[in-house]
Amino acid sequence: MMKLYVYCKNCNRGITFYSMVNDRVELSFEKGNQIDLTCRKCKVKRKYNVNMVYAKSNIILNLILFLISFFSMVYLAIFLFENYWEGSFYSVILIPSIITIPLLIFVTYMKSKNKNVREFNKYRK
Repeated sequence: MMKLYVYCKNCNRGITFYSMVNDRVELSFEKGNQIDLTCRKCKVKRKYNVNMVYAKSNIILNLILFLISFFSMVYLAIFLFENYWEGSFYSVILIPSIITIPLLIFVTYMKSKNKNVREFNKYRK
């Protein structure tokens, strides 16, 4: 789900909405070339062209996912070091590698989301 926004023509405040699209072409197929949106501040309903819509990264979702990956890394580290740390060569290499898996998943997700946002904002219909 992508967070999309457009600026109100009346009060210049941002209007946000969510959609399951990857680019403006999909947005125009889903909602049409003109999107009816109502500003929450000035309560004016207007039509906005698809090219006026921009994508943003959802900061709250990113923060939640970061916290989940961070705490899962901490939990994995505590669990593995308490139960499997033997000081052998394999445990010295394997345990830190396993601990970094949640971080790699988070970084991969963030790169993918940032690429989707860049692609949406780059392409104009």
